[in-house]
Amino acid sequence: MTEYGYDYAAQAKFALFLHIVWVTRYRKGVLTGEISLKAREIIRQVCEKENVKIIKGTISRDYVHLFVSVTPSVSISRVVQLMKGKSSYALFREFDELRQHYRERHLWATGYLCCSSGAVPAEDIREYVEAQLAEEEAGPDRFGEAEGQGARPDEAAGTGPDAGVDGPRGREGDS
Repeated sequence: MTEYGYDYAAQAKFALFLHIVWVTRYRKGVLTGEISLKAREIIRQVCEKENVKIIKGTISRDYVHLFVSVTPSVSISRVVQLMKGKSSYALFREFDELRQHYRERHLWATGYLCCSSGAVPAEDIREYVEAQLAEEEAGPDRFGEAEGQGARPDEAAGTGPDAGVDGPRGREGDS
């Protein structure tokens, strides 16, 4: 994939960028020196195995900050779980000084931040969709309508659950 271009899969063209951040438990500044380097190594290994490309990343004293590119098949929660779990396990095994700060052996705080980010700003996409709506006639096939989110396709065709038993024309003899 080019830096901000599209990537391809069997039946998809995509550019999915994510901003992921998680912090140490109690925001303790323990990610320094060799601990930081080992954490970076483990995170890189997990990302490589899970088909996640790190575009930029930072390990600060009390947080990890990543900007990554993913494929549509990637489960974000699974990748973050693997990065946090594998790094915590390996760091506790290798660095005894972490046990002084975390007796219960939980290096990372619960949760994480994940925001999508793309080559096209969200405002541009919203304006594009609005422009498309202005060009076409207003119909029941739009998403996000205030009045009940638009009609269902089967309702528009008269074949929905409220239609007569004999289809959209009603029962025989009703004319």
